[in-house]
Amino acid sequence: VLETQHRMMGEVASYIHNRSTRLSLASRGKTTMADTIPFANMILDALASLLAAYQKVQDMVGAYKGMRIQKEVVTVFERSHLLVQKALEAARESEAGRGGEGATAKKEVEMKYTGLVWVACDALEKVPRLDRVCVAQALTTPVLTVKDAVKELQRLEKGVRRLEAARAGGNRQAGEAGREREVGRGSSEDEDVEIVARE
Repeated sequence: VLETQHRMMGEVASYIHNRSTRLSLASRGKTTMADTIPFANMILDALASLLAAYQKVQDMVGAYKGMRIQKEVVTVFERSHLLVQKALEAARESEAGRGGEGATAKKEVEMKYTGLVWVACDALEKVPRLDRVCVAQALTTPVLTVKDAVKELQRLEKGVRRLEAARAGGNRQAGEAGREREVGRGSSEDEDVEIVARE
């Protein structure tokens, strides 16, 4: 049952992707409300189907996958609603004969809002089947952030050791390098280390 509902959500997302493209194409040229409304209604009907599929899935999946699906479904809803709203506004302005304003609105529908719907639908289709994969994906960003922080600390620690060795050694070359750092001609890494060492 879960697999069927998951597949259904993907199919509905694909349908919304397709209908948003058709709505965007209908918004080109001399657009009327009659051209736009049928595709807008198709998208709204598809959103109702998406909601029904989501409601069946939400109680059958783990917490992380449930949160991920909810986030993606909400994004599809928000962006699809915005696209329909902007497409209808563009059609209204076109019918009213507002050349410049109507053309700008149509261009926005075609490029910006349609693209946002495509991205949201693709993200929903790519939600992993397994809850543990959703957990792993949720942890990826924090883990990478921690790894970057550790690398930076290791770089600074290495620089501090090198600076201490140069000062302790007292050889001429190390002394010259130290003077260069003090007058601002050293590498950016050494400057960072110098600041940390002073603090």
